[in-house]
Amino acid sequence: MSEMSVEARDWLHAADDDVLACRGAGRHGFDKLRRNRPMTNTHTMPVLGSRNGVVMIVQTCPDCRMVERTMVTAPRGSIDLPAKWRYRVDPRYRSPKGSGVTGRMALAETVRRMDEDGTIAKMSAAASARQPTGAGDGGDDMGSPRAASQAQGGTPVSGVVPGVTFKTP
Repeated sequence: MSEMSVEARDWLHAADDDVLACRGAGRHGFDKLRRNRPMTNTHTMPVLGSRNGVVMIVQTCPDCRMVERTMVTAPRGSIDLPAKWRYRVDPRYRSPKGSGVTGRMALAETVRRMDEDGTIAKMSAAASARQPTGAGDGGDDMGSPRAASQAQGGTPVSGVVPGVTFKTP
């Protein structure tokens, strides 16, 4: 594993928590376009000088609030095949050129901050308080994270934080 550049380290330490969350997840939480459902971070506006209902759809990332995407529709609000999202990014979201900041680095910085402020310890304590304990008969030890996850209706995942359950639909 290569050493992190000074620029990357400095940027990660100075970055906003919300920016790190989006970069660490590798995606933005833009609203999905759905009819008859409220979309809190999506709005439309008429395109000046156009007729027949040409509108611009504008979405802002609800998490970092630093990335906006827009799309211009065809007349009557229809989407034609060449239409695509165009992105505008706040300069504070971007890491320095050549710094090599990756999503995994952003995730690692988030976890470091969570550990530093005690969030991970609180999550672990809360999970331990909810976790059933078994007799430890060797077969179905309810004290293990795997057994606890199964008991709570989740799918066991190896290598996860003890007490964290991932529910599957």
